[in-house]
Amino acid sequence: MTERYVIIDVETTGNAPKKGDRIIQIGAVAVENEVIVDSYSSFFNPGHSIPSFIQQLTGITDNDVADAPLFEEQVPRLLTFLEGSYFVAHNVPFDLSFINGELERAGYEPFGGPVIDTVECARLLYPTEASYQLNQLADTFSVVHDRPHQADSDAEVTAIIWMKLKKKLEELPAATLHRLLPLSKHLESEIEPIIQSALREKVKADAEDPAHIEVYRQIALKRKTPFQKRSQKQPDGEQRINSNEFFKQEGHLARAMNKYEYRSGQEDMSASIHDAFNQNSHLLVEAGTGTGKSLAYLLPAVEFAKQTNRPVIVSTQTITLQDQLMAQEIPLLQKALPYTFDVSLLKGRSHYLCLRKFEQLLDEQPEHYEQALALGQLLVWLTETEYGDVEELNLVGGASRRFWDQVKSDGESCTGPSCPWFSRCFYQQARERAFHGDIVVTNHALLFTDMVHDQSLLPGYRHAVIDEAHHLEQLASQHLGIETDYTRFTHLIHRLGTMDNEGLLAQSVAIIPDGPPIKEQGWVKARTEKLADLKFEIDELFRMLHGFCLGRSKRGSSEVGRLSIRFSPSEEKGLSAIQEGAKRVVMLLEEEGKKLLEVGDHIDQELLSFQERGIVSDFLSAVRDLLAEGTMLEKLLLEEDPNMVYWMEAESKGAQNATYLYARPIDVSELLADKLFAKKDSVIMTSATLTVKNSFRFIKKRLGLMTLELKPYLFPLLLTTKDRPSC
Repeated sequence: MTERYVIIDVETTGNAPKKGDRIIQIGAVAVENEVIVDSYSSFFNPGHSIPSFIQQLTGITDNDVADAPLFEEQVPRLLTFLEGSYFVAHNVPFDLSFINGELERAGYEPFGGPVIDTVECARLLYPTEASYQLNQLADTFSVVHDRPHQADSDAEVTAIIWMKLKKKLEELPAATLHRLLPLSKHLESEIEPIIQSALREKVKADAEDPAHIEVYRQIALKRKTPFQKRSQKQPDGEQRINSNEFFKQEGHLARAMNKYEYRSGQEDMSASIHDAFNQNSHLLVEAGTGTGKSLAYLLPAVEFAKQTNRPVIVSTQTITLQDQLMAQEIPLLQKALPYTFDVSLLKGRSHYLCLRKFEQLLDEQPEHYEQALALGQLLVWLTETEYGDVEELNLVGGASRRFWDQVKSDGESCTGPSCPWFSRCFYQQARERAFHGDIVVTNHALLFTDMVHDQSLLPGYRHAVIDEAHHLEQLASQHLGIETDYTRFTHLIHRLGTMDNEGLLAQSVAIIPDGPPIKEQGWVKARTEKLADLKFEIDELFRMLHGFCLGRSKRGSSEVGRLSIRFSPSEEKGLSAIQEGAKRVVMLLEEEGKKLLEVGDHIDQELLSFQERGIVSDFLSAVRDLLAEGTMLEKLLLEEDPNMVYWMEAESKGAQNATYLYARPIDVSELLADKLFAKKDSVIMTSATLTVKNSFRFIKKRLGLMTLELKPYLFPLLLTTKDRPSC
């Protein structure tokens, strides 16, 4: 049976049909067998003037609709056009609400057939798109859209986009379609019949998946590309390319670019970094916009890595700069150099998807619409992604952060090599690539986590480039500081749950064989009651903190728009009641944490199934995380370090417990001197803003470079204005 899809777009006098806004134009296109077979378009007289901003947006004026028919005059033709069809629109709730509102005003029943929202389908099937606006999707699919906000043009463009979306849906691997089928019941778009039809066709044709797809544990993944280990040295016969040869007007870089402009500052900077690497000295470089600093440090970094067979770390503050390096600067350098080199990107563990957690969540009933959609997005994404990095995704909606927290990789709940997904783990693959790369691109956060906690997250390195180095002190302070807030506590308590809501506590206790007292109803009931007590004490504590912060605040706000006050845990007047509340929370946590961790003592991991091991691992991880938050709370409210500054922030218009506690070290110079500069042979720090009054003295003092005497620590280069050509 041929399915008919009617793609509709409406232009209106406003956004609220219940407040009198009316349709001024309808464009409709009928699609059958992937071909546009019919179209319909008409202006409508709304019965009142069109607001000026609508006229500017759509180009539709009062003159255009003055002699147009009333909607009720066109209802029979419109209903005939829609008969037996799917109602398809880009943002269905908007268009359908206006159509149904007009139908009801004209005395007709609202449209009750199946609907498809191309916004939702685009989110599902193209989870990495930056935007799902019609114009942006038209650009993505190379669809000409010359009259945006005109209903007939928008309907035709939406029809073409829908056909492309439907084709991609039908071409997904059978395993992906099988997994999408139960999720589709929770979506607004009624695509379940399309998925069922596509599955039937694949079974009938005995269709094989493309070569780049593998199916593992009934989930389709992009097949892992084997990587070759880093070559030991530069290829025989290849000599070092000095900065002059590379950057000169007719040099290697010029031959790799269509338009090249020589920059003396870029060449000088590159030569200075080369010398610093080879002399084992640290270097501060202030390089203004337009200097071309990325290539200036990448060339000597690659040269040094290839000649010494040692990795060089390149760290940035922002994802934007990382993306620029990986997508633009490094490919250009690879094109310009006469030999190859390996580059890997390594981020913090929480950036990567945990396939074990994803599979476990996928096997459960979705808690809400946004979770169902996000799970569907990840199913499609897994057929395309090589890296499993959340930065690739466009997870839209208020619950997206909570969803990612449920599926992200983390060390606490990782079951290691015993996990059946270990060989395909995105985080482990990223680390493996990093440990065999010439250049490892990472971010300041991971650099500091590796440095401060000695976690060996990064491959052993002695040489590094820190771009956007003006953030260095702030990042060091954050990683040495402590913080907590109400949401962290409640999220963890919610994950643990109770026996009533089937949280991790209930699931873990159910795994324990009968016998020990922990299986008795009294033990379980006691844990449930104590968790409820803990939740109550936390609610009360953060309500008091919220009131205290608002009462003391002089309306000065933080960078995120919250009210902010400094406080001293040992000297602040008015904190006594709050500190008593904090003591109760800490005491309850210590007592209950020990009880909850007993669950692990009664479980033999070797006897558990993969899924059971995951449940227990997640449970124990959540308990430890909750205890860690309690330790943070104790340090923030009940102890005081004279080398720390303490403050709290509250949302004046938010919930009554929306309060955040922070403590940061006043001076991080000694730590940086001891943990970074004294342990590394050469650290290159560059930024457009490192000096004060043309002097590095301030940044040297703040970063701990003033007292370092183990080796030459500064090879200064300050590029002058004439060396900063504009972009």
